[in-house]
Amino acid sequence: MRKRILPLLTWLHKVAFTICLISLSICDLYAIDRFAGWEQREMEIIRLFEDQQFEKGNEMLKKWLLSTPETIDYPFDKLQCEIVGFCKTVSPDKKLCVFSWNQLLHFRIAYWGNVIHYQTPTGYKTLNCSLWKAGDMKAAEDIEELGCCTESIHQITHHDGRTVYLTKNSFETHSTEYFTLMNPYVIEDGKIRPVKGMCIDSDGEACDELFSECNLPKWRDKMGNVEGYSELFFYDDEKHEWLMPVTDMDNAPTDKYERYVYNGKNIVFKEVIEGKELHPKLSGFESLEQLYDVGRYFVRVDLMPDSTFRYASWKKETIGDGTLDMGKQPDIIVKGGHLDEAEDYYVFPNGRYEYRVTFMPLNTYELKLVIDGKVKYTWKKEDE
Repeated sequence: MRKRILPLLTWLHKVAFTICLISLSICDLYAIDRFAGWEQREMEIIRLFEDQQFEKGNEMLKKWLLSTPETIDYPFDKLQCEIVGFCKTVSPDKKLCVFSWNQLLHFRIAYWGNVIHYQTPTGYKTLNCSLWKAGDMKAAEDIEELGCCTESIHQITHHDGRTVYLTKNSFETHSTEYFTLMNPYVIEDGKIRPVKGMCIDSDGEACDELFSECNLPKWRDKMGNVEGYSELFFYDDEKHEWLMPVTDMDNAPTDKYERYVYNGKNIVFKEVIEGKELHPKLSGFESLEQLYDVGRYFVRVDLMPDSTFRYASWKKETIGDGTLDMGKQPDIIVKGGHLDEAEDYYVFPNGRYEYRVTFMPLNTYELKLVIDGKVKYTWKKEDE
């Protein structure tokens, strides 16, 4: 009996394996057929934008997205690579998808757009507006959407069982002011709705969103040439924790953050922290003054509570992968620095040695080591 069963089981296994292969092949063919011609359409839109036929390219892209909800499954790799400012963001459960695009030309937005796909019990719906505006159409009807972008979508489960989408939205009113917002939304009754009063700010007041404003030129002056520090706003999916940047009177970043934590019902302010995973020896500063990549070194300058400046530097060769991690102990820390306004650099005396760091970047990003009053070494980013 056993001799008869074993060949039968082997045959059934082969049949099942063959069926699986055929099914996968059919699925692949379906996917190929489903997206047939889409890459060509994608390339045509790219060509229109490159030829500065912005109005025509915009209309073609909007019409495609609004009429084809299946684009939620299409990667748009070429558009995201070739067109700066195009962004496709999808929620983890794939029930919410936002397309955003905007492009500056001669410091003015040449083309822009927002399209939303969201799932309802009767199927996907589409909207021709930003997610931020969709949440409160009446209140936002007089506000320009130029440059509005949904950069990420996160999910949490509310205490009442609803799925809440925490979205990071940003927009530029012009080439200098940059706004970042965390907005909570739910999909209910076939509509996208904001969750009112879900955020509790540092004053204990209930609000609809977390908000931060940054002056872009001042941000670039402070940390613009260090790769990996373009983010001003952080979210931890495991801890459900938001870090919102604290800015100064000029809307420049200070490298301090308001920490908010989700408690099952509200997103609540907890504390102000210094830096994101900053080494303990770099604590106690008033605000970040400058952050530089000068070729062989990363250099950080902080304004201290007593109005002096502090110098810290990391050798790239000791960091490992060459990416700045300010959680690692600096190779050198020098306190008691001052600003030489006549020469536009910070001065940090340290015995026989003196470190000089350029005051305003202006694409120089320069560090000088002075020994016994003479400049011995100069490092710049282009020296790499």
